[in-house]
Amino acid sequence: MRTLWLLLLLLPVPALRAELQLWLVGATKDPLTWTPVPGVQPARVNNGATLEMSAISQVRENDILDLRFELRNTPGSPAVTVNTFRMQQNGSSEAFIPLWKTLPGTLAGGAKFTFEIRFLPPKPLAYEAILVIDNMVFTLRGSASGRTVMLETDTLGAAPTHQRFHLGFRQRPPGRELHQELPHRE
Repeated sequence: MRTLWLLLLLLPVPALRAELQLWLVGATKDPLTWTPVPGVQPARVNNGATLEMSAISQVRENDILDLRFELRNTPGSPAVTVNTFRMQQNGSSEAFIPLWKTLPGTLAGGAKFTFEIRFLPPKPLAYEAILVIDNMVFTLRGSASGRTVMLETDTLGAAPTHQRFHLGFRQRPPGRELHQELPHRE
């Protein structure tokens, strides 16, 4: 029996190591009231994962979608210092805006660092950014649809809407509708 105990003492003890985890904990399209986007539940984001903005909410150009994340150190783990915390934009436009004011620094076991990233696409295009946290890499991908303006005539014979606004379309006979999509201009 004594020999068994001596053998157990000689076995290597697995070292406790910190494990950082990234969690998406919320999203909103109204940053003033932080009204949550329906259906977004806290979920762990695995290293190497791609977060699609369209899976969270549909976004049009110049709309806001704020994402709230938590960087967590697992409970019972030793403290870990976060050395790398940055976001890289792919492309010429910066549609993903980091909203953190400080860096996480050292996270004790069970501690978390909350931060936000804003998706604000200026044009109806596809966008991508890379979030790097120490040895973890996450891709943020989103696209925006354009805004459409619809004009139509009054089917009861009154003056067409487009004439009231002097947009220069010719008059249509009463009862016929005019649908014209106009590109959004900034």
